[in-house]
Amino acid sequence: MKQQTFIKSVMVTSVALVLSACGGGGGGGGSDREVSSGGSLSMDDGGYSTRKASLNTQQDFEGTTSAYQSSEEALDLVTEVEDVINSGGLEEIVHDGATAQALDDSVDLACENENGSVKVTDKSVSSVIDVRYDFSNCRLTTVSFGQVALNGSYTYKESGSSSSGSESWTGSETFNISGSFVASGTPFALKGGDRWSETFDAAAEQGTLTLSSDVLEFKKGTSYVALQNSLITLGIDGNQLALSTEFRLISSAMNGYVDYTTPSPMVIDLFQESTCPVQGINRMEGDGVVEVRYGVDTGTGADIVVEVNNNTVASYETCDESGINMFPGAL
Repeated sequence: MKQQTFIKSVMVTSVALVLSACGGGGGGGGSDREVSSGGSLSMDDGGYSTRKASLNTQQDFEGTTSAYQSSEEALDLVTEVEDVINSGGLEEIVHDGATAQALDDSVDLACENENGSVKVTDKSVSSVIDVRYDFSNCRLTTVSFGQVALNGSYTYKESGSSSSGSESWTGSETFNISGSFVASGTPFALKGGDRWSETFDAAAEQGTLTLSSDVLEFKKGTSYVALQNSLITLGIDGNQLALSTEFRLISSAMNGYVDYTTPSPMVIDLFQESTCPVQGINRMEGDGVVEVRYGVDTGTGADIVVEVNNNTVASYETCDESGINMFPGAL
């Protein structure tokens, strides 16, 4: 079972906070460097990675939110599939002789359809988690997506230790899955992976979590979205969270790509009654530039200022006034 560590839970909520508030994200640990176009893409049939997306109006800026959320849909699907497998409701396929010996650390489970199967290879020991799922014409029913047909593989690895309120973990995921949503017949594919590392000292109330990925691609029907060269860093120090993100978001819905950086990291005071960041700048650059400034970085006394091509298009004295849901998830 995957570790549900404190700082990773904080990370998930904090990233959702910034991405929802800013139409997609920021970047760079205070760096103003350009996001590079590394990480090899294999499903960009429309050439979206070769052109900048329009980013010249507030509507363009707001449109990036749905593009980012579509990339999250793929990871939600994998999580629900894994939940079905781990629920214990799938029957084991019994093999005899040489086939049984060849499976070694693996077990074959029957899926919901005839001749569909998923091989689960679990090499986990002690504080090391190492699990691989190999799907072969496998149909499973998920809570949010209905029945899906799956081929390909998913691997999750994690190792580390924790004691007396302190912990240190590293992990990675690799995706190479194709399939379809059975009810609609819509095909999908997910390729790529991510890595993360974390340290947390409860006594000192300090910790750091870093999540990175060279490339993560998701194709659903004719829609395509990818994250390239992503780096998300969360630091917690007492009552303050500091969040920096950078990545390139590529999307068919945007007809191009947008680069996200954070000239000034997002800082959130957990003891402050307001959930608005006390400082931070998110910069989004495509064919045009959007900056969302928070707290002291607005330079105006407002909580939030939105600028498009250096022109202020929105200013909010409070986060409540902006209508932005600063905490879409819950700790």
